[in-house]
Amino acid sequence: MTNLDKHEWDFSAGEQYAINWLEEHGFEVTLNKRFVSVDRFTVSKDGVTDEFRLPVGNPDINYRSLMEQFGKNFELLKELTALRQQIRSGDQS
Repeated sequence: MTNLDKHEWDFSAGEQYAINWLEEHGFEVTLNKRFVSVDRFTVSKDGVTDEFRLPVGNPDINYRSLMEQFGKNFELLKELTALRQQIRSGDQS
């Protein structure tokens, strides 16, 4: 993860789980900003970049489910990005 200089306090167990999950699944992770209720990251994988907002401070958050859903959403974003590129290039196959 890059931009560790922007983190003013220690990561919670949930935040650390989410960061580790992203890195283990091949994402390049950059911490943009930390707030009391949300952390903002830029994540990249396979040429696709997205912003990821991680809610924090709520003990009821299931980080495992949250990250699994993010992974599914990111895969859909990759598919949409590829389809947009095909349309722009005129290749409709």
